Amino acid sequence: MKNSVGRIFKVFSAILLVAVLISAFSSANFAYAQARRKSYAMCVVNAKVIGVNQEVLVLVGMAFPTAYPQTGWKGLYLYVERPDGIVEKLGPFDTDTTGCTGVTYTPRMVGKYYFQTYFPEQIVEVATAGIPAGTILEESWSEKVELIVQEEPIKYYPGFQLPTEFWTRPINTQLREWAHIAGNWLGPMPNLYNPYTQAPETAHILWVKPLITGGLVGQPYDYYGFHTGDAYEGLMMTRAPPVIINGILFYNQYPANYHIQTLIAVDLRTGEEIWRRNGTRVSLGQVLSYNTRNQMGCHAYIWEVVGTTWRAYHPFTGAWMYTMTNVPAGFVFGTFAANTVYGPNGEILTYLINTAQGWLALWNSTAIPALFGGQDYANRYLWEQWRPWGKTVDARGSCPKTPETPMGISGISWNVSIPRGLPGSILAVVGDRIIGGSITSDIVRVWAVSIEPGRRGQLIFNTTWTPPEPGQQRLSWVGASRDDGVFVIRIQEGRCYYGFSIDTGAKIWGPTEPEGQLNIWVGTVPRIAYGKLFSAGYDGVLYCYDLKTGKRLWAYEAVDPYHEILWSYNWPIHIGAIADRKIYIYHMEHSANEPKPRGAPLICVDVDTGKEVWRISFRETYWGSDPAIADGILVILNTYDNCIYAFGKGPTATTVTVQDDSVKLGDTIVIKGMVIDISPGTKDYRIALRFPSGVPAIADEDMSRWMEYVYMQFPPRPTDVKGVWVKLDAINVYTGEYLDIGGTHTDSAGFYTVMWTPPKEGLWKIIATFPGSKGYWPSFAQTSIAVVAPPTQPTPASPEQVQTVQSLIEALGPQITMLLAILIALVIMAMVASIYSIFINRRLMKSLERR
Repeated sequence: MKNSVGRIFKVFSAILLVAVLISAFSSANFAYAQARRKSYAMCVVNAKVIGVNQEVLVLVGMAFPTAYPQTGWKGLYLYVERPDGIVEKLGPFDTDTTGCTGVTYTPRMVGKYYFQTYFPEQIVEVATAGIPAGTILEESWSEKVELIVQEEPIKYYPGFQLPTEFWTRPINTQLREWAHIAGNWLGPMPNLYNPYTQAPETAHILWVKPLITGGLVGQPYDYYGFHTGDAYEGLMMTRAPPVIINGILFYNQYPANYHIQTLIAVDLRTGEEIWRRNGTRVSLGQVLSYNTRNQMGCHAYIWEVVGTTWRAYHPFTGAWMYTMTNVPAGFVFGTFAANTVYGPNGEILTYLINTAQGWLALWNSTAIPALFGGQDYANRYLWEQWRPWGKTVDARGSCPKTPETPMGISGISWNVSIPRGLPGSILAVVGDRIIGGSITSDIVRVWAVSIEPGRRGQLIFNTTWTPPEPGQQRLSWVGASRDDGVFVIRIQEGRCYYGFSIDTGAKIWGPTEPEGQLNIWVGTVPRIAYGKLFSAGYDGVLYCYDLKTGKRLWAYEAVDPYHEILWSYNWPIHIGAIADRKIYIYHMEHSANEPKPRGAPLICVDVDTGKEVWRISFRETYWGSDPAIADGILVILNTYDNCIYAFGKGPTATTVTVQDDSVKLGDTIVIKGMVIDISPGTKDYRIALRFPSGVPAIADEDMSRWMEYVYMQFPPRPTDVKGVWVKLDAINVYTGEYLDIGGTHTDSAGFYTVMWTPPKEGLWKIIATFPGSKGYWPSFAQTSIAVVAPPTQPTPASPEQVQTVQSLIEALGPQITMLLAILIALVIMAMVASIYSIFINRRLMKSLERR
C-alpha cells in the first residue's frame, strides 16, 4: 500500500512538475511577447539644399523619450551615403532624455547625400511614454533623408549691425551681435576691466543725479564744501564700484557705517529711479547661466554681503530671492578675496586650501542641493532645476553624496591633495591654476597648483626669489595674466615692477624704470589689460608697460597747470575703469583739505598711444565708489558736488523749416533749423530753465568746456564753441530725383541757416541730417516746398508791328476825328435831354402840389 501511495505521489508530483514547467514556459513566452516593442528611429536634416563645405545639423534619435534616471538612449549610429557611393558610419551617439541628439556634418562634394539613423536594441530602464520598465525596444532604421549639395552656398540668418542710434535695454535676444557691446558690470571686475562694452570718446554727459548733500556750502564757511566721505565713510559704495545689470545701476544711498541703509536702482540711460529698498546695501552682482536638460537661461541677482551671510535680491524689483549662510567666499572692500572668482557660468567659486594638511577644495555657489527643485539625485528631473527662491540655506551644510557634491557637503564640488607645506596662501586664481605664496621684504616664495580637470592638485612650480636689498623694501603682489603668461610683483620703495613666468615662477624681466618719487606712498594700484601693465599714483603720471617684456611704452602726465596741489605739479591720480581700449583716470585724495583744490581732472587716455582723448574738471573719492562702465556709459561720483554723473553718447533732435510752402522757380529760399541735445539730463529742471530752447549740440573738441557750463554752471557761457555739421539734401517727391544742397555747421546756440535756389520745378522734400559724432547719436528732420513756374509775361511788340499800327492810325485819322465829334455831340444832346427831363418833372410835381 505504501508503495502504491508512493508511486501515486511520485506520478502526481511529476505531473505537477510538468504542469508547472508548461505554465512557466507559457508565462515566459507571454512575458517575452509583452516585453518587446517596436522602436522608431528618427533622422532629420536641418536643410534640404546646402552649399558644399557648409555645415548641416542632423537630428539623430528615437521617437520615445527616457525618464530619469535613465539619461538617454545609447549607441546610435548615423549612416551617410555620399554622391560617390561611399557610406560613412558616424557614431556611436548617446541621446539626452528627449531621445534625440544633434550631429554636425560638412559635405565636401556636390551631389545628393542620404542620411539614415540606426537605433540598436536596448532596454527601457524606467517606464516612459506608457512603456513599462524592462521592455526591450527592438532595433530600427529611420527613413532615408536626402540632402542636395550645390556649388553655391546658401544664405544663413543675416544678423544685425551694431546700433547706429540711441539704444536701450532690454535687447531683443535675436540681436545676437549686440552681445559684444552689452556687457554688465558686476562690481568686483578683475582689473576694473570690461571687455564687452563701448566707452565714451568725449566728455558728453547723459544725466546728473544728486547722491547726498554736496557742493559749496556758502557763507559763513568761506570756500568749504560739504563732506565727501573721505575719510573714512565712503559715499555710494565702499572702495568699490557700483553694479550695472541689464541697463540698471545699483548703488547705496548712505555710507556703510551709517545707522540707516538704502539700496537704490536707477535706469542707467536716464538716471530715473526704478525702485529702492530700505535696510539693504548692494555689495556685488551676479549673472548666472544655468543650463540643464530642461532649463536654460541666465538668472541675475543683486547680492548683499554681511559677514558670511549673503542675501540675493531681484534686480528688476528689489524683492528678496534667497539667502545663503556660512558662505566661505571672501569679500573685502567691495571686491572678492584672492581665492574667489566668478566661474565660467557666472557661479561664485571659492578655493579653500590647507597647506599644512595638504588639501585644496572648491566651493561652488551652484552646488548646493537645497537650492535645487529636489534633493534626490536619482530624480534628476527635479535635481537639475534651479529653484532657490524663498529659501535660506546653509552654504556648507550636509547633503547627499553625488557627483556634484562628492564630499556630502553643500557647495564642495571637489577636494584634492596638494603637496604639504606650501608657504603662504592663495594670491590669485589664474585660468587653469592657482598661484600662491608668501611675499616679504626678505624673500619671495611663489608656487602654482593646477585646477585643470584631470590634473587638479598637481604642483606646477614652487620657487623662491630674493629681491634686491633684502629687508629694506616693501614688496606686494600686483596681478597675473594667463594669456601673457606673466605675474607681476611691485617694490614700493623702488617704485618699480618685476615680471615672472606663471609656468615656471622664474623672473623674466625687471626692474622697470623707477616711477616718480611720490609713488613711494600708498595709492599706487596697478591694473592689467590688453597685454599691458598700467600704473598710476601720487606722482600724477599714468605709466604703461609691455607685460611680456617690462618695457615702458609710454607715460601720460596729469599736469596741474594752476598749481592747486600744494606738493606736486601733477594731479595725484587713480585708475578708474578700462574698456574699449581706453583707460579712465581721475584725481582723488585720502582725506582732502578744504577748500578743495580746483581743476582736478577726469581723463580718458588711449591705451595704445598714451594720448589724451578727453579731459574734464572732476574729482572722485578715495573711500567711496569707483567708476563703473557698461552699455557704453561711464558712471562716476563727483565729490565737487556729490552728484552721480553718467557719461555717454547722447541722443539729438534736428529741426528744419522753410518760410514759404511754395515759391517760383528762380526764387531763393532760406532753410533753417536747430540740432538739440535731448539727453535725459537736459530735461532736468535745473537745465531746462536755463535752456528754454533746448541745449545745443556742440562739436566733440569743445565738449568738455560745454558740459562744464551746462551741468556744472561754469561761467561765462562759452560763445566760441563750435557747433555740429548738418547735411542738406532735396528729393523730388514725384520723380525721386536727388539734389545735394550741401551743408553747414550750427552755431553755439545750435542754430543753422542756408540759402538755396531750387534749380527745377516740382514738389521737393528737404532733408536735414546730423550724421552724429563721437559725442552724439545722429538725427534728421524733413520739410517740403513746391517750386512752380512763374506767370507768363506779355510779349513786347516788334518795331514792324508798331509801325503798322501807327500807319493805320494815321490813315484813319479823319474818320476818327469825325467819330469823336459825333460822339461828343451825342454826349451833349444826352446831357441836354436829361436836364430838360428833370425840369419838366419838377414843374409837374409843383402843379400837383397846388391841387
